[in-house]
Amino acid sequence: MSAKPAATTGGGSPGGGTTSGSGTAAGAAARKAPPETLLDDWLETVQVLHVAHGIAAERAARLSRVVGVVIAVLAASVGTALFVTPLGSSEDTLRRTIAALSVAAALLGVLQVVLNAPEVALRHRQAFVDFGLLRREMEMLREGLGASARVPAEPARAVRESWSRIEQSAPGVSRLLRARARRELRAAQERRDERAA
Repeated sequence: MSAKPAATTGGGSPGGGTTSGSGTAAGAAARKAPPETLLDDWLETVQVLHVAHGIAAERAARLSRVVGVVIAVLAASVGTALFVTPLGSSEDTLRRTIAALSVAAALLGVLQVVLNAPEVALRHRQAFVDFGLLRREMEMLREGLGASARVPAEPARAVRESWSRIEQSAPGVSRLLRARARRELRAAQERRDERAA
């Protein structure tokens, strides 16, 4: 999971790089964006990545739990079947069922190790926390700028460095997750607008 998918929102990542596969245009847009909109573009992308990593962490944790429970159920079924089978029994159907359950439990165990869902969930959760902190810093920066949306060089450099550090350790998120994150952000904004009206 070393490749980062390209961001399709706003300005991609702050260094002109992207956080997903086809984001060269988004990175170019970030480099060409006027300074007044650059912070907003970056903030929109960070918001999407923040939510997307939260969704990805939940999915990976859920996958880990489901696979773990299925392995435990299969292992318990095999053990129970072995204990209730009369010694010397030659029922082929029962033997095949026990063997199939045993193989299925072993394959799921291997799958759990290969997918490494607990670690992936932990890395997504850490990225979720890190992007959340960066998001709040950027929101405070934007509020502090007031009418002048021009970002001073030092805060812009600090944002770029933080973002780059997070991207280096964060697993990638798919376009589907980013699209879902955008939908959730839009829905949340619509709810806020309705309450304010």
